[in-house]
Amino acid sequence: MASIPQNVTLWPYRRIPYTFEPGFPFKKDVRKAMDKWQNAAGVSFVERVNEPNYLMISRPQKGGSSSAVGMKGGRQDVIIGNDYIGLHELGHALGLIHEQSRCDRDDYIEVLWYNIEKGEENVNFKIHTKSHNLTEYDRKSVMHYPAPATGWQGRPSGSNVWTMLWKKNNKTKLGPDNWSDLSRLDKNPKGLRAAYNKIPVPMGPETDHGYWKNPYATQFPFTVNGKQFFYGQNQNTNYWFIQELLSDGKMGPETDHGKWRFAYGTQFSFTIGNRVFFYGQ
Repeated sequence: MASIPQNVTLWPYRRIPYTFEPGFPFKKDVRKAMDKWQNAAGVSFVERVNEPNYLMISRPQKGGSSSAVGMKGGRQDVIIGNDYIGLHELGHALGLIHEQSRCDRDDYIEVLWYNIEKGEENVNFKIHTKSHNLTEYDRKSVMHYPAPATGWQGRPSGSNVWTMLWKKNNKTKLGPDNWSDLSRLDKNPKGLRAAYNKIPVPMGPETDHGYWKNPYATQFPFTVNGKQFFYGQNQNTNYWFIQELLSDGKMGPETDHGKWRFAYGTQFSFTIGNRVFFYGQ
């Protein structure tokens, strides 16, 4: 990993709405896969509300899994037939192509077309001549087909065959060691994360503004009984205050204020049970 098509459309704001078909059996496993991609790529999978562009995650009707590459617009089907394959198909949905299809693959692997269903017409082994390769070739990527393998469009069907060979050592196995985790290069910050870092995430509308009487070097929010509050302290005068944060994003009334004997450089709130405490040092 990672390689993306030259003309791929990545998800706006790094945000991918999704929903499951009713009765989908692998929700827990797919959500774990989402968590791994979120950590690796800096994106957010969010349950769909009414977004027009979203992933519909469902089971196959006849077997096999599939996904379009990148965002296509509207409802976008991601077919996941086994719990362990979620990482692979979500990788496609995020914009990744098969590792064995990137433009430089012939420098690393030999494709054995006679062991592949439909031979050179098989789209899953066709080369993307203009792929944008974000990292070095990764034979252990979750986006790399395994070899040798049973299935994975090898022939004869049901046989354990080599569809590809590693040129440095043709006895080296290809594909991930573990389909439930990403490889080291899958997680490389120069990979998919770097591509998504170029996608702007705009700030929302301004909800309130104003001027403080003093510069407050120490500031943090905290919650008491479901209400949000804001704490600020001036490091020079030791003056502090607490003000409520309203649900519309505006500053509410001040609830307390005072002056410390000392300036506390380290301060934070924490909760034990239903009680909120304050630490200062």
